Amino acid sequence: MKPQKHMGVFFLLVCVYLTVGFKTNCELKNKGYYKLNIESDPLNNATDSVIVSGKIFDLKTKEPLAAILTAKDTKIGCVANQNGYFEKKIKIGTYNFIFSFVGNTTLTTKKIKLKKGVKYNFDVYLDSQIIYSKDH
Repeated sequence: MKPQKHMGVFFLLVCVYLTVGFKTNCELKNKGYYKLNIESDPLNNATDSVIVSGKIFDLKTKEPLAAILTAKDTKIGCVANQNGYFEKKIKIGTYNFIFSFVGNTTLTTKKIKLKKGVKYNFDVYLDSQIIYSKDH
C-alpha cells in the first residue's frame, strides 16, 4: 500500500488521541478548524468549574469575529467580543462546543472532557459561507 493512504487514518487517530491529551488541532474540511491548548491551572484546582477561553477568527481574512460559543444540549453559552475573545466559567463535565457566526459555517468540536485544575484555550477559524436563494 502507498504511504499516502495511511496518512489520513494516522491524522484522524492523532486528532482523537490529542483530544484526550494536551493539544488538539483538528480540521474539518470546508468548515474551518480549531486548535485547543490545554494547560495546568493549579490556582483553579479547588472549584468544580474551569475557564474555557479563546479567540474566534474568519478562516480566510483572519479578522476576529464576535461569534457565539454554546455547549451542545445545554443552556451554556457566551458571545465573543469585537476582538473575537471569549471567556466562560463552565462546570466540569464532557461537552461538544459549537462556534457560530452569521455568514460563516458552524463548527462543532468533538466531545471534550473538562477536568479540575486545567485551562482550556481555543483558537477557532470559521469559514465564510455563501447562501443562495432558490429563486435565483
